[in-house]
Formats: sequence, C-alpha cells, structure tokens
Amino acid sequence: MNNSVGAAGRQNRLKMKKLILIIIVIAVPFAGFARNDGNSVPADRLMSLISSYRGERGFEVVKIGSFGTSLLKSAMKLSMSMENDEDIRKAMDIMKGVRKMAVVEYDGCDPETRRTFNSKLEKLLGNANILLEAKDGDETVRIYGMMDPDGNEIRDFIMHTPEDGALICLFGSLPVDTIMEFAEENAGNAKLPEK
Repeated sequence: MNNSVGAAGRQNRLKMKKLILIIIVIAVPFAGFARNDGNSVPADRLMSLISSYRGERGFEVVKIGSFGTSLLKSAMKLSMSMENDEDIRKAMDIMKGVRKMAVVEYDGCDPETRRTFNSKLEKLLGNANILLEAKDGDETVRIYGMMDPDGNEIRDFIMHTPEDGALICLFGSLPVDTIMEFAEENAGNAKLPEK
C-alpha cells in the first residue's frame, strides 16, 4: 500500500475522531430533549450481522460478550487498585453498566462488501432511535440509543460512520455525565493534522 495514501487515511480518521468527540460534547446534553419515538437497538440481530461478516477480508471484528465484559471490568479494577489512574476510573465508570460490546473496522474491505454491510446495517437500525446524525462533507456519523427519562443514562449506544467503515456497539447503560467528561477532555486534547 502506498504510504502517502495510508497517511492521508490516518489523518482523515484523526479528523473524524475529533469531530465525533466534539459532536458528543455538544449533542449529548440535548439528547435528553430528543423524543424517543424510535425503538431500541435490536442487539441480538446486530451482533448476528456482525458475526456473519467476521471472516470477510478487510473486516476487523472484536466482540466481547457478558463473560468477557466481566473479565475486562475485573482487569480494570485490578489495574486501578495498583495505579489509581484517573483515565482507568473514568473508563470503569463508563463500562460498569455495559453487558456486551462489539467494535468493527471495515475500511479495508472492498467497496461492494462495504455497501452491502452498510445497507444491511441501515435496514436493521431503520426503526431504532437515533440520538444524533451529523455530516461533515461526505462523512456521516450516526449515534443510536435510548435516553432514559431523566437524561442520566444512554442505553445501547451505537455509533456508526459508514464512509469511514467503523461501528462501535456498547450494549447496556452508559452514564451521560461520565461520557461528557471523557469527551470534553479528549476533544480538548485532540489535535487536527496539519494541512
């Protein structure tokens, strides 16, 4: 692969990650006012779709079920007891209500496979409650989930950037205040690449 193409791709991903963090910082406080007219995310069907693409060329899939999530939380507790790291504490606060998760990166697959996966995913999430949709040129970020009535937690957080070939699924409940704190710090620390 050409190094200049790889470097440009990394720069675009860094730019998109900063944009996503800024969007979260701005949008999550207002998500509590959003109407929950949609349905919750179909977690089992979504995990099944992800599993069906696991062996595809260019798909990198990390799925962690309830047992693996428990092990991850235990490892984080052990690490925090040894180091008392603030970032680990925040990650534990975010993760404490998460039952299972999946992270999919598919920017390396062929265009037809990407289109097919995006189409199936969009159809699956078609009736799910969308908390946020943002566009930056050709890039789209969609965040799905259900906000509790008090606006304190988001249930089943799904973030999808179809053009970037990235999907993050956190099933369970996530505390809004900790997500906001984490996003504000990281959006402030993130640097856009020089043009």
